[in-house]
Formats: sequence, C-alpha cells, structure tokens
Amino acid sequence: MVERKHKIDEDSELAVKRAKQVEEDVDGDDEFADLTDDEAVVVGKSNLQPRNFNLYLETINKKILDFDFEKVCTISLSNTNVYGCLVCNKYLRGRNKDSEVFQHSINENHHVFINFHTLQFYIMPENYELDTKTTESLKEIQLLVNPTYKPNDLKKLYTDKSMCLDLNKQPYRRGFIGLNNSGLNDYSNVIIQSLSHVKSLRDFILMTDSRTFEQLNLVAKFSLVVRKLWWAHLYKPHLSTHELMALIESRSKKLFSLHSCSKPKDFLLWLLNQLNDELSGIKQSIVSKIFQGKLLVNGDKRIKFWLLTLDLPQVTLFKDGMKLTVPQFELNELIEQKKYKFVKLPTVLVICIDRMKNDTKIVGISGSKMNPSIVKFNPERLTIGDVNYRLIANVVFDNNFEDSSITSSDDNHNDHYKVQLLDDVRNEWLEINDLKFKTIEKDLLFLDQSYLQFWEKI
Repeated sequence: MVERKHKIDEDSELAVKRAKQVEEDVDGDDEFADLTDDEAVVVGKSNLQPRNFNLYLETINKKILDFDFEKVCTISLSNTNVYGCLVCNKYLRGRNKDSEVFQHSINENHHVFINFHTLQFYIMPENYELDTKTTESLKEIQLLVNPTYKPNDLKKLYTDKSMCLDLNKQPYRRGFIGLNNSGLNDYSNVIIQSLSHVKSLRDFILMTDSRTFEQLNLVAKFSLVVRKLWWAHLYKPHLSTHELMALIESRSKKLFSLHSCSKPKDFLLWLLNQLNDELSGIKQSIVSKIFQGKLLVNGDKRIKFWLLTLDLPQVTLFKDGMKLTVPQFELNELIEQKKYKFVKLPTVLVICIDRMKNDTKIVGISGSKMNPSIVKFNPERLTIGDVNYRLIANVVFDNNFEDSSITSSDDNHNDHYKVQLLDDVRNEWLEINDLKFKTIEKDLLFLDQSYLQFWEKI
C-alpha cells in the first residue's frame, strides 16, 4: 500500500507538471478560454494521457457518492457544465485551466470526474477522457446518476420477489425507498411516493428515453426520482428529493419547498397540473389520461376533476370514562352523500378525506382542528357505478409524530404525514414514514386517519 501511495503521488506530480504545460501551451489562445464539453475539444488529449491512470480509478470512493442534489457548482454556483468529483463528491464547474474542476484536481489531488450531462468520465488535470473500455467498467456509476430501463427490467417489477442489495450488502425492496425529510417536507415525500406507485405512470416513465424529457424541466426531474426509486442497484437504500424540490420551489415561487409546511392535497394538485402542462406540449398527456375524470354539474355542465373531496360529518366527541368514543363512517356512504354524477371515471381515482375543520369539538382537547373519525373501507375493492377499484396508496396523518426542533408560525407545522403502499408482487402493505419502514395488515389500514387515497381501476 505504501508503494502504491508513492506511485499515485508520483503520477499526481507528473499530472501537475503536464497541467502546467497545458497552461503554457494554451496561454493567450482564446480558443480554449471558455472550453466546454459542448465544443467537443479536449486539450492535448493525445499527448496528455497519464501513465497508469487506473491508479486514479482506485481513488473513487463509492461509499460517499450522492447524486440526488441539484447539479450546481459548490463554488461558482453555476448550473452549466457541472462535474462530480468521484473522490469527494463535490460538484464543480468546467475543465479549462481556470475552472473549479481544474483547480480542485491540483489542490486536492483528486483526479476522476463525471460530467452530469454527457455522463463521460475525465482524468484531471490532464483533461483525458476515459476510453470506451474503461468507461464500461464504471457503467454502474453512470446508471446511478441516470438509471435507464429495458423491457425485461420492467417485467421484473411485476414478477421478481427477490430483494436488492445496496453497497453495504444490506437488502432493500425496489420501489419502497425512504425519502429524506429535512423536517418539513414529508407533505411532498408522501405524494412523490404515491405517484411512483401508479403503475401506468411509472411504466411510462421507465420505458421513455430520458432524453425525451430534456426540454421538460419538471418532468425530467420528477422522472429521475421515479427511476431512482425503482432502481435495483442503489448504493444506499434511501434518496433525497432535493434536486426536484429546488426546481419546484423556484417554479411555485416558494409555495412548496423543503423548508416550509404545505398540505399534500395542495401539492398534489399543483404537481399534476404542472406535469400535465409540460407533457401536453409533446403529445396528449398521460397524466390527464390517468388521473382526470369528468363530473356533471348543474344539470348539463361537464367539469374535469383531479380528485374527489369527501366531507366528514360534524361530530362532537365525548369521553366515556377513560375512553374516547370515535365515530365511524363507511367510505362508500361518504361518496354517496356527495351525490356526484360521473360522466367519466379516471383510471386512478384520488380521494381526499377532509379532516381539517375548525368546528370539530373534542371534549378535553382544546384547539383541535383534526376530525379523528374513522373511515372504513375494503382496500381490495371500491365500487362506483359499474367500475371497481383497489387501493394502492394511502396517505395518513401521523398522530405520534413530535419534533420539538421544528418551529414555525404556520398552523400546520405540527402536521406530519406517512404513506402506506401496496407491494403487489409480495401481496403486502408497507408503511413508509420518512426513512422508517414496517409491514402492516391490510385489514387494519382503516384504523389510521386516512387523508389521501389512490385507487387504481381493476
């Protein structure tokens, strides 16, 4: 190991010398002043191939690689021509002699980088692009940045019960991956989880070439999260939605972000509308095909809807001795009470059970806005007219969540959400609460305070 370290140091010194030679060669030459990958120019490529560059590849630290964050240079804050250092995981800009990548390679003695747009690997500061054979040996890193699926991969999602292994050989279920919570973004995590389990939407995303979405910023970022959630070769069994939420924060003018509380229902409606608008620009949107239904109102007026909102009857709860009697209602009865007249039912029916009412009275509990009534349902069948549905995702309030570290003037800052998802392959239900998992009995799902439900047509 000592000899190998000396060898790497010698090669690093040689690299610095060659890099200085590059600076001398191109000094004053405007052609290389703003070198980018798009210009397809590699400075001195034929003359600067380092000796034994495979030694550099041994410095790649897979255990710290994390490609979930916004692709922005940590120094210049530029979001163009960004590379990832495969030694320390920093995001840096460019490859010319004045770039952050070039300086980082010399100052930190880190030499292996990946371009996040082209997925090509480079040895710096020699500015050498790895050959095809060597690149193939690093294919798993490319796929970690941008997972791609083949038809056989999709078929396995319907049949394969085997567990996947992360970098530490720990098993995980593909598709059932925890999403990091900064403390306030559980509202968005449960919606992203739920949408990723809508099979028709998931299959469309996995089977569409990601290059198709390059000009559709939100669709591209959302589809990347979905592809990672179902990837069978993750280095760690959890993800961050940071890159997606950074775009959403900007697009929504900070209405939704990682650092502010919002309601899952509001976020879902905003996200469906935005995804639908972007996809409609290339062809009829699959989002509207899946989620949009039509109602008949005022006799002859037809309106489109993304979800149905159900009201819980006003209740006053009394304590009977030490027990609190909680009323129960059937889901079908709540739907019938609304007297909806359906012109078209969607492939996936989203139901919102509105529990946030100011007029709910609970004896002995002051200031409560949450209606805790139990809504009973059969997760295997919901019949509306002549259409049958089954439950695939259930977003519920987490009554046991307490986090004293969260401070906010928002009345909803104490609301916390978790999601229950159907593992169709194993015929099990799994509850995901941020990064925590547990299996649950399907017959007990109704005991939780359901808030948003996703029903798939069968």
